[in-house]
Amino acid sequence: MATDLFSIEGKTALVTGGSRGIGEMIAAGYLANGATVYISSRKADVCDATAKRLASAIETRQTCKWGSL
Repeated sequence: MATDLFSIEGKTALVTGGSRGIGEMIAAGYLANGATVYISSRKADVCDATAKRLASAIETRQTCKWGSL
């Protein structure tokens, strides 16, 4: 019961600044724990590369999607 309290499995998360640094680590953690993750960044090419890297690195059925603001 207590572990379900903080579970993100099946949830959708938006990580702003998710293309690098702490944001990328947060996105990876959410993906590893079963969330669908959207990352955003000011630089579309970096955001695209990070999303592809995260999606291939995390062996899960969840998806990582990207977009620029």
